[in-house]
Amino acid sequence: SWGLAIAANGKIICKKSVGKISDAREEDFTRLVGASAIGHTRWATHGGVSERNTHPHMSADGTIAVVHNGIIENYQTLKDSLIKKYGKKLFRSETDTEVIPHLISDAFKKNNSFEAACAAAARKLKGRFAFVALHGASGALFAVRDGSPLVLGNGGSEWYAASDVAALLDYTKKIYFLENGEYALLNIREPARFANFNTGKELTKKAVPITWTKQSASKGGHAHYMLKEILEQKETISATLSVSEKDIAKAVTLIKSASKIFMTACGTAGHMCMGGEYFFIEKVSRATPFVAASEFHKLAPFVDNKTLLITVTQSGETADLLEAITTAKERGAKVLSLVNVRNSSVEREFHKGGKFPARASYLSRVRACGR
Repeated sequence: SWGLAIAANGKIICKKSVGKISDAREEDFTRLVGASAIGHTRWATHGGVSERNTHPHMSADGTIAVVHNGIIENYQTLKDSLIKKYGKKLFRSETDTEVIPHLISDAFKKNNSFEAACAAAARKLKGRFAFVALHGASGALFAVRDGSPLVLGNGGSEWYAASDVAALLDYTKKIYFLENGEYALLNIREPARFANFNTGKELTKKAVPITWTKQSASKGGHAHYMLKEILEQKETISATLSVSEKDIAKAVTLIKSASKIFMTACGTAGHMCMGGEYFFIEKVSRATPFVAASEFHKLAPFVDNKTLLITVTQSGETADLLEAITTAKERGAKVLSLVNVRNSSVEREFHKGGKFPARASYLSRVRACGR
């Protein structure tokens, strides 16, 4: 399902539909004209696939709209509190997301500040999330990140927000990365403001120029991504082999100095790690057990400051993997990552120095591990 909300003439116009965005018709958007907008495509985690569960979700008075990525772990507690205050009819959907516009609306009544209300709402949320809120009266956008990916792009007089850099490359290559706990207030009439929603401290952000193109992340004329990855393995393996000897030496030092080594990943990258177990046994006589990132917390009691965690990731944004790395870091472990996407969360948050490029194909990751 998909949905759009646009601020126009002091109000919010919302359009939602069940089905693929590619099935939408041009006439579906004729009324959607304005200077500020948010949109969303949804894969259901809370509530079934229906128009009422589709983002954006609105406050009861229709003045605030929200799109959200992630999971609000304490949404039931927040929902119960809001129902107690405003009644059962407040909620129209089955989603965890809907608590956000109602929390913002509730806080807005107290201080009449959209920015302060959004920050107050963010502080009440528990879990990994990112959301963008739209204020109908001013057209302002509040974009916040705490665990789920969110990036901003500036195209001169325009601002963009998305969960992935690739979504912005048609419009700008000047990217601003939000870190956990940070938000941006975007307003047509004023410069963008960045701050931490927990402390209120204002932040200075610099744009990161992106040098890669959307074509490198697209299907490139192939029928699907799997075929693209198979046919481009020659190029991706060559790129993987371009890792500097200095970075390889760092990796070797980490491996040799570790008393315990674990490997973790998700999906296809996990299959590569399973092969990596045998590689380490055969080549260096080391046991390097693999565990799926979603299950890594079970190994936490065995992780210490002499542990090395090897991670493999295509996107560098997978929530379970980020959680696993955080757990390992908190226990003093060192982390070595094979990552495909430049400027991803794995690279920015956990690897300020060397890291291995692990191009998208399975074979490329195997070759990177072999190096």
